[in-house]
Amino acid sequence: MCDICDGATWGEVLLRTHLAIAEVGWSYTAVTGGPGASCWTYTVGLTSTFDHPELVVTGVTPDVAARLLEALCLRIKDGDRLVDGAERTVGAVRLVEVHPAQLEPTLADWVRYYGALGEPLTTLRALQVVVPRAWF
Repeated sequence: MCDICDGATWGEVLLRTHLAIAEVGWSYTAVTGGPGASCWTYTVGLTSTFDHPELVVTGVTPDVAARLLEALCLRIKDGDRLVDGAERTVGAVRLVEVHPAQLEPTLADWVRYYGALGEPLTTLRALQVVVPRAWF
C-alpha cells in the first residue's frame, strides 16, 4: 500500500490510493530523499474509513515505516483507538497529536485525494508515531 509515485501520473497514484482504501481501509505515502535515506510516511484513509486520525512517521526508511504503519493500521482495523489524550504508548512507539497547522502542507496527498473525489474534507487529524532512537 505504499504510494510512492515512481514515475506514475497523479491519476495512477490516485487510483492506487483509492483501490487500497477500498480493499483494506487505508493507504500510505512515503516521501524520501533518495535510496536508503530516511523519509516521512503518512496514511490516507483512516479518517474516512475508521474515523481515526491519520498516522505520520518520520526518520526511518520506507520499509521500516511501511511495516510499522501496517501493524498500527491493523490494530485500528481491529477496533483499537490509538487516541487517548495527548500521548499514548503502543509497544515501543509513542503516539503524539500533530498540531493542526502542520497538517495540510505535510499531508498533501490526503488533501488532494479527498479533493479529487469531490468529497467535503473532514477535519484532518493526525498522530505522529515517535520511534525509539535505536531504530535509526
